[in-house]
Amino acid sequence: MNQLEGSRIFPHIAWILIVGFAIFTWTLTMHLKSEMSKISSNIEISNTDLQQIQKQKIRNRINSLE
Repeated sequence: MNQLEGSRIFPHIAWILIVGFAIFTWTLTMHLKSEMSKISSNIEISNTDLQQIQKQKIRNRINSLE
């Protein structure tokens, strides 16, 4: 009975590892979600800036033709 599974403390260690891994996974997921929302907002800002630049270029072309 020198096996880990045969030890009286094994169920406690196993549950601590399972709960610890669940918390670790949840923490990583929350950080990933936060970073993805930051990236998404930056992309939206970049798209808005790009659209404004394109509109300004069109206006400049129209004004240069007049």
